[in-house]
Amino acid sequence: MHYIRILGPPRGGQVLFMFLDIFHREVMADEHETKWPRIVKAMEEQFVPPIREPLDAKRILACIEERDAKGSFGRPISFSTIAALCGHIGDAELASKWLDRSEKAEIELGDWQSDWRAELVTFNSHFRKAIQEGSMQEFLNSSPD
Repeated sequence: MHYIRILGPPRGGQVLFMFLDIFHREVMADEHETKWPRIVKAMEEQFVPPIREPLDAKRILACIEERDAKGSFGRPISFSTIAALCGHIGDAELASKWLDRSEKAEIELGDWQSDWRAELVTFNSHFRKAIQEGSMQEFLNSSPD
């Protein structure tokens, strides 16, 4: 499995999950030497953004927006993670829009409580305050995650 982890949100902040096709997922110890080159080639062909290039936050955001247009996201933590990525890029307006989506999705979950939900609500409110105060990048970089 491949994903990109964004600094800031509670409990991970992972986006762009991808799995290799079924033919390349498992390599047994005795097959490693013969299969590994094919596995790496499959990773190079299938994973987005490309694994051989430096990560570019704006390119990651473009991949996310492309997937979002297909309805790939819907969980509040996903939206908060994307908001954090926008914050790292320096786009406060876009970060606020993704926080709005996170808060809306969180409300739609209903009235049940959990530790992760409380952490997310706290993160969102502190992040929104940091955006309003012009200190969003400092807030994200100081997150304990």
